[in-house]
Parts: sequence; C-alpha cells; structure tokens
Amino acid sequence: MESETVTAEEFAITKLQLAALAADPEIAQLLSRGDSEVSIFWVDKDTGIYCKARPDHVYPIPGKRAVKLVDLKSTMDESPS
Repeated sequence: MESETVTAEEFAITKLQLAALAADPEIAQLLSRGDSEVSIFWVDKDTGIYCKARPDHVYPIPGKRAVKLVDLKSTMDESPS
C-alpha cells in the first residue's frame, strides 16, 4: 500500500472533523460499532444490473438482521444553494 503525506493543516482539519463527529451523540453511536469502507454488491431484481456501494460505515442494528449505512459528507454551508 502506498503512503501519502498530509500537511499540518490537513491534519489539523481532520482532528477538528473527528472531534465534531465524537461530539454528536447520534453519529458517535453509529460509529461505535460495525465496519468502515465495506464494499456491497448486488444485482437489481428489476433490471438485472450489477450494482455496488461503498458506504463510509456499516452499523449493525442490535437485535435485528438489518444495518444502517452511514455516508458522511463535509460542508461549510448546508443551505440548498
């Protein structure tokens, strides 16, 4: 695996992003268990098209055979425009 060097500014931004995630109880809960960067493959029943997804995190719902797919985005402004 090839390594990549990040700048001090990029590292500082990442630390702030991680702190923001940890400060949000709902997000912290979703990231508390499960797996990150999981590839998912399936065939669409209606079209027969092969599909794939790679969510940021897959959180297993306790007591159920179901998961929540987590895909995080960053933004400076959450307005529609």
